[in-house]
Amino acid sequence: YREINLQRTDSRYTLLHFWGSWCAPCIENLPKISQLYESYNDKAEVISFPYDLKKDFSKTKSLIQKYSMNWIQIVQPRDDPFQKADVVNQLRIAAFPTYILLDSNGKILLRTSDISEIEKYVK
Repeated sequence: YREINLQRTDSRYTLLHFWGSWCAPCIENLPKISQLYESYNDKAEVISFPYDLKKDFSKTKSLIQKYSMNWIQIVQPRDDPFQKADVVNQLRIAAFPTYILLDSNGKILLRTSDISEIEKYVK
C-alpha cells in the first residue's frame, strides 16, 4: 500500500486519469497521455486509475508497458466484492476516459473526457 497526498508542496498540478483496457477511446488516448507526461512532467504529476475486471489485469499491465506509463497506477477492480473501486465510486466516474486536473491544494480545476482540454490548461 502507498499513501498518496493530493496536496502538493510544489506548484505542480496533479492529473487523475481514469481508464480501462476495454475502452477504445481510453486506449486511443494512451499515447497522448504518455506524451503529455513526458512533455509536462515538470508541471504535472499523473496518477492513473485503470478500472478493469480481474481477468483483464494482464491486458491492463501490457498496455501500461506498451505505452510506457511509468507513473503511479492504482487498479480499481470492477468485479471484486472485497476490493471495491472506491476512487471511481467516490468521484462518481461514469465515463471513460475521465481526466481530473487538480491544483497544488487538491482543488479540482477541470474535469473532462477530452485530453486536449487538459493539454491546453497545462500549457
